[in-house]
Amino acid sequence: MYFNIHNHSEYSNALLGFPDVVARLPDLIQRAYDLGLNGIAITEHEGISSHIKALNYYNSMKKDRPFTLGLGNEIYLMDEADDIANRENGENNPYYHFILMALDTEGHKQLRELSTRAWLRGYKKNIWRRPTYYSDLEEIVGNNQGHIIASTACLGSKIDKLLLEDKWEEAFDEGGELDRLINIFGQGNIYLEIQPAKEEGTKQSIVNRLMWKGNTFRDIKIIPSTDSHYLSKDTAFLHKVYLQSQEGEREVDEFYATAYLMDGNELRDYLKIDFTDEQIDQMYQWSNEIPLRIKDYDIKHKPIIPEIPIDKLPSFTVNHWFKDWYEKYPNFAYYSSSELSINEQYFFYKVEEGLKNKIADKDKNIEQYIARLDEEWKELRIISKELDTKMACYYSTMSKIIDLIWETGSLAMPARGSAAGFLTCYLLEITQIDPVPLGDYMPSWRHLKNFI
Repeated sequence: MYFNIHNHSEYSNALLGFPDVVARLPDLIQRAYDLGLNGIAITEHEGISSHIKALNYYNSMKKDRPFTLGLGNEIYLMDEADDIANRENGENNPYYHFILMALDTEGHKQLRELSTRAWLRGYKKNIWRRPTYYSDLEEIVGNNQGHIIASTACLGSKIDKLLLEDKWEEAFDEGGELDRLINIFGQGNIYLEIQPAKEEGTKQSIVNRLMWKGNTFRDIKIIPSTDSHYLSKDTAFLHKVYLQSQEGEREVDEFYATAYLMDGNELRDYLKIDFTDEQIDQMYQWSNEIPLRIKDYDIKHKPIIPEIPIDKLPSFTVNHWFKDWYEKYPNFAYYSSSELSINEQYFFYKVEEGLKNKIADKDKNIEQYIARLDEEWKELRIISKELDTKMACYYSTMSKIIDLIWETGSLAMPARGSAAGFLTCYLLEITQIDPVPLGDYMPSWRHLKNFI
């Protein structure tokens, strides 16, 4: 059998913004195991949001033989100048497909850094574009090699396109694309990827044969993949219907004919179009070296509460208008302290403003509201300690997001689920319903239990 480095789940649909895959993530991993593969890598279309779910399922599987999960990403690689020319001058430089796969926790950190950069520079041109620059790879991977391996992906990759354009020298000669990648990832960390051709003479078949020539010429290992978008040949029609469910013509039959999970024998039958059995055995062996290199991923962590960047915080001063209640209500007093972080101080300042404008100035029973806040904030302190974070910042950040929604001319509804029962949310104008007069109909605990 073999290790399949290139596979997509339903997460890729959301990442692309249009229909592309009909394979559910747990089904994808389970079928790879059931088919006898030695492992499978999850490589969505520029995104790693499926990785935690993939790990959770993989760890829950009943396995009676070695089977390895790899976490990767199919990025869209190009030079920065070409991307700028596309954006500003209307040029059509390709966004080359390219596969990255983490070998360990440090490699996954590199994947996250690269993906973050791609998403931050994303823009829409017909479809969403989220390119990764060669300079990103050089900076993040090139300066700390050995934690990520890469493969040349599908016919959308630069090397594949160069081969189809009869530009062998640019692909494989000294100083060409392959050398550029070797310099970034390090010798032994870049693979030539081939995929099953439907028949002889197709573009995939041409590339496959040239890749073997490239291996002979440069001694770079070749690995087979199926670029899986659906689970089996039997579900090809379902995949076709899904892809054509939106308006517009879309070629399906030829392009996705072999884009599904295959066992070693079925893949071998396709590969025999271009390779001998001995060559196929060698490629399977090379692919099976990859799971031996993968170490356990430790990528889970406690929740990270987003904070408003300090340079985005307005100038403010805590007025301590309600300091007479500090002694009686210690949790309320806790958040008034100048010893807390600047974001927590801003949180208290915003609530203090809300108390004055919405409660005190309207002659409502101020102690009733401060007592309610004291109860809510007792829980915030407990949760903050358990999660080693600053829960107060969650609410001031959400308040800022609601402000931005209003500023764009859009609507923010008066309440959102259990948040409507949290007085803190009302005072920060996250919600617009005062929960206190509603008593037991709007309990604060219903909101807080979501964090425990």
